[in-house]
Amino acid sequence: MKSLKDYKENWEQFIFEDYIKPNINPIVKLSWLRSKRMGIDPFRTYGKIKPFDYEKYKELINIATPLTEGLYSIVEGSGFMVIICNEQGQLLKVIGDTDPLNHAKRMGFIEGADWSEAEMGTNAIGTSIVVDSPLQIVAEEHFAKICQSWTCSAAPIHDSNGKIIGVLNISGPRDKVHSHTLGMVVSTVKAIEYQLKLNENMQKILMMQKFLEAATNNIDDAIVITDTQ
Repeated sequence: MKSLKDYKENWEQFIFEDYIKPNINPIVKLSWLRSKRMGIDPFRTYGKIKPFDYEKYKELINIATPLTEGLYSIVEGSGFMVIICNEQGQLLKVIGDTDPLNHAKRMGFIEGADWSEAEMGTNAIGTSIVVDSPLQIVAEEHFAKICQSWTCSAAPIHDSNGKIIGVLNISGPRDKVHSHTLGMVVSTVKAIEYQLKLNENMQKILMMQKFLEAATNNIDDAIVITDTQ
């Protein structure tokens, strides 16, 4: 694994000299290039806050929150935050220790903040949406300097059709980076997707029941139901 010094040198060479070392993670490399091409300011000091429709994401928030709280209980007290985002990378719910929450508030990393790649450059939330894959971004792999004190691990949440409907992210001190963190996020996302599927199936069953009730209540003839035999 690279040292934190390596991350800083790589980022500074790209920002100030427009040079990318061959050992840069290919996903990070392409994201950096997109970020610079989009004209994102790597020295911005605050996130962009936008309103969001809570009702639109109510089911996702309600299903993900208990599982997210379970994930947070594992890292509680270690300076980490767990975040539920929508499909655009906008923060819907933030759970974490007091100190990192206060730090996040000072930089605008709060509910409603837009952390898409198009807004903040390379970061675990936004870039995981672009590549549609779990992703860990460490220290100066982040394009924006305000994110570089963190290590972030994120994974997209999909519906039953494979469409991205949200992102789960965990952020903590950059010196506490560990590959297992991303694994915990992926496992929690799988649980969220499974629960969403269960809810969808239950809604289909209830809808079919209502159709049957409506049909049987509006006919005078008898109905006979048999098995295949």
